Amino acid sequence: MYLSPPAILAILTLLICGVMFLLTIWQRKCRHAKNSLLLLQSAIFDNTFQLQGLLAPDGTLLDANQTALQFVGADKAAVVGKKFWDTPWWSHDPDSQTRLQEYIKRCAAGEFIRFEGTHRDADGRLRAIDATLKPLKDAGGQVIYLIPEGRDVTDLQEAQTALRHKNILLETLFENIPFDIWIRDTEGRLLLQNEMNARHYGVKIGNTPEEDDITPEQCRLFRISLEQALEGFSLDLELREEEQIYRKIVAPIRHNNQITAIFGLNIDVTDRFTAMEALRSGEKRFKAIFEESPIAIAITDLTHRRYVDVNRSFCSLSGYTKSMIIGKTTQELGLFWNPGDDARLYQMLTDTGSINAEEIQTRTATGEQRSGILFTRIIMIEKAAHAISLYQDITEQKRVEEQLKSSEESYKGIFDNAPIGIFQSSPAGHYISINNVFASIFGYASPQEMMALVHDIPRQIYADAEQRQEIITKLRSRDTLIVDDIQFYRKDGTRFYATMYIRGTRDTATGEVVLLDGFVVDTTEHRQTLEIMLQHEKMLMISGLAAGMAHEINNPLGIIAQDLQNLERRLSPALPKNRQIAEELGIDLIALQQYLKQREINSYLASMQNAARRASRIMDNMLQFSRSNGTSRHPAPLYTVIEHALELAGSDFDLRRTYNFSTITLIRDYTPDLPLVVINTTEIEQVLINLIKNAAQSLHGRQNGPQPEIRISAHQDDAVAVISVADNGPGMTEEVRRRVFEPFFTTKDVGKGTGLGLAVSHAIITKNHHGLLTVSSRPGQGCCFTITLPTLQAEQP
Repeated sequence: MYLSPPAILAILTLLICGVMFLLTIWQRKCRHAKNSLLLLQSAIFDNTFQLQGLLAPDGTLLDANQTALQFVGADKAAVVGKKFWDTPWWSHDPDSQTRLQEYIKRCAAGEFIRFEGTHRDADGRLRAIDATLKPLKDAGGQVIYLIPEGRDVTDLQEAQTALRHKNILLETLFENIPFDIWIRDTEGRLLLQNEMNARHYGVKIGNTPEEDDITPEQCRLFRISLEQALEGFSLDLELREEEQIYRKIVAPIRHNNQITAIFGLNIDVTDRFTAMEALRSGEKRFKAIFEESPIAIAITDLTHRRYVDVNRSFCSLSGYTKSMIIGKTTQELGLFWNPGDDARLYQMLTDTGSINAEEIQTRTATGEQRSGILFTRIIMIEKAAHAISLYQDITEQKRVEEQLKSSEESYKGIFDNAPIGIFQSSPAGHYISINNVFASIFGYASPQEMMALVHDIPRQIYADAEQRQEIITKLRSRDTLIVDDIQFYRKDGTRFYATMYIRGTRDTATGEVVLLDGFVVDTTEHRQTLEIMLQHEKMLMISGLAAGMAHEINNPLGIIAQDLQNLERRLSPALPKNRQIAEELGIDLIALQQYLKQREINSYLASMQNAARRASRIMDNMLQFSRSNGTSRHPAPLYTVIEHALELAGSDFDLRRTYNFSTITLIRDYTPDLPLVVINTTEIEQVLINLIKNAAQSLHGRQNGPQPEIRISAHQDDAVAVISVADNGPGMTEEVRRRVFEPFFTTKDVGKGTGLGLAVSHAIITKNHHGLLTVSSRPGQGCCFTITLPTLQAEQP
C-alpha cells in the first residue's frame, strides 16, 4: 500500500511534533530535578559544620557558607569579591596572609593543599583551623574554582592535650579502633601498630617496609608516602589492594616543630567506594556525601514533623533501620530521652529559624542513653518547609571527660589524703606539688604556705645542701632511690631524720633529670623509740652489773666487818679468856690498852668499822635499786622513801666526783609524819635521784653567787602528797621550760646527757602513779620541780 506525498508529510509532521513535545517534558523534568538538587546542595553547603567557600583561581572569594560567615560575624555581601587573604578569616595575621597567597597559587596550579591556620571568631578568640584548598577542574583538566574548607580544631587540640597524659586510654583506643593504625620513625622502622594492622600486613615492630614480607608495590607506596610526610605533607589516598579498597592517610608527627615520626591510618572504604562508582550525577554524589557523612543527618517535613530521609550515621546511632524511621515522628520512635525536648526544640526552631549547638539526650532502639550536639536549619524542598538536622554524637567524648575528671579527682584524693608525705619538685629547687602530710612533716600549716615560703629546696629543706645534687646525679643512671637517715630542716629550723623514696623523670634526648617525685617518712619518733629501747637495755645491763658487784663485794666486806669486831673483842681486858692468855704470855692488857689508845689504834679500828658499815649500806642500796620490782605499787612511808633517795644520791660516785655534791648545801624541809603513799618505791626513788642530779648539774661550775643549795620539801595537802626539789641555780628560759619534758631534749653539751631523764621521770609520775610533775623557773631565779602524788587515803575507795 502506497501513501501519497501529502499523507507522508502529515505523518512526519505529527512525529516531529510528538518528539518535540516529549523533549520539552523531559527538559522540564531535568530542570526541576536540577533545581531540587541545587536547593539540597545549598542546604548542605550552608548547614554543614565545616567552614566552606568558593574561590576564583586568582583568590577572589565568590561564595562562603553560613557556618564560615557566622564564625567571624561577617556578612556575605561584605566579603564576596575580596581577595581571600584580605577577608576577616585571615586579616589578623600578616604571616598567614602571605602563606595563603602562596597556597592559592599552588592550588590554582592543580595542587591539593592542606595546612593549619588560625581564625579569630566573632568574639575575638583565636581558634585553630585545619584548612584545605582543593582545585576544581573542568572536563579539560583546567582549574576553574578553588574550594577552601576549614574545621575548627581548637577544642580537639585541647582535648588531645588532656588525653595525651592518659596513656591507658590512648592504648585502649589504639587497639580497639576498627582501622589499621601504624606509627613509623623517620627511617621507616615500625614503632607501633594495632592488632588489625599486624593481621592485615603481617609486618613486625622494628622492621622497615623492605624488611617485611609485603609486595614490592606496597613497599614502593610506603616509601612514597613516608617521603611526602617527612617533607611535612599529609597524604589522603584511596588505593585498591586485591579486592579491597582502602583509604590511606599518612601524616607527619611533630614534636617541638620537628617531624619525629610518621602516622598512618588505613580505612577499609570498599563499600563506600563501590557506592560512589555507581553515582552518575550530582544527585548521586550528594547522596553519597549525605549517606557517608560521619555526622548523623536527618531531613524532616515540618508540616507533619515526620522524617523524610536519614543517613547511615543516623541509623547507626539510633539503632533503627532507614525503613523503620522514614514516615515516623520523633515521638513515635521515642528518640528524645526527655519527652519535653520535642516540643521545646520545635518551638525554638519556629521562633528563631535554627537550633545551634544544643546539647540533648537521646534514646536508641535498645534503650541506651546517648549525648549529642544538635544543629538544625529550615530549608525549602519543592516549596515545602523542611528541617535539616545534624547530630554529632559526643557520648564517648563525655565519657572520656568524665573518666578524666574522675581519675583526676581520685588521684587528687589519694594525693591529699595519703598518710605519707608526697612531693613533686623540679631539679632547680622548687616544689611543684606537695600534699598535706608532707607540709605537716616539715612544720608548715598547709601545702600552700610551704610552697609560698620555700624557694630554695637544697638550703631551706636539706640539712646538707650538697646531698640533693648528689641524689639528682645518682638518678641519672637509676630510676628510683631510697635514702635512709637523711636530715631535713623544719620550718622552725629544727632538724629531723627521715627516709626518702625518690624517683627521677629523665629527658629522653639528654638523659637529664627534669622532674623529681617521691615521698618522705618522718623517722624521728622511730629513732627516738629505738634510742629509748637501747637506753633501757643499757640500764638493765648496768643494773645487773651493779647487783653482781654488790653481791661480790658484800662477802669480803662481811668478813672484814666480822674480823674487826673479833679483833676488838680479843683486845678487850673485860673478857676472862683474854686475861688468861695474856697472863700466860706475860702481857699486861691494861698497858696494851694504854698503848693502843696513845697510838690511836682504837680510832683506826673504829674508822675501819664505820667505813665497813657505810660500804655495807651502799651495797644494800645498790641491791635494792637494781632489784626489779615490776610496776606494782604498795603503800610506803613517804619520809623513808625521800631519805633513802637522798642516801642513794649521796653515794652516787658521778655526783660526788663530777659535780662536787658534797659542797652543795642540802636542806631537808619535811618531817617524819609524812603520809603513806601508794607507789613503786624504786621508781619514785629514781625520779627523786634524777631531779637531785639535775639540780646538782645546774649548780656545778657557777663562779659567783650564793652558796649552792638544794631544798627538798614535802607536805600533805588534803588527799595528795606534795614533794618539791628546788635549787638556786641559773634557772631556765620559758622556751626551755616548755620543752623540758620532751624526749631527747637537753641543754647539756654533747655526750653529757641523753635528754631522757626528765621524760622518763614525767612518764613515771603521770602514767604509772596518776600524779603530776611540773616545773617553775625564771632565768637567774633557780628551778623548782614539784611532784604531786595521791596519798593512801585517796587511793582507798
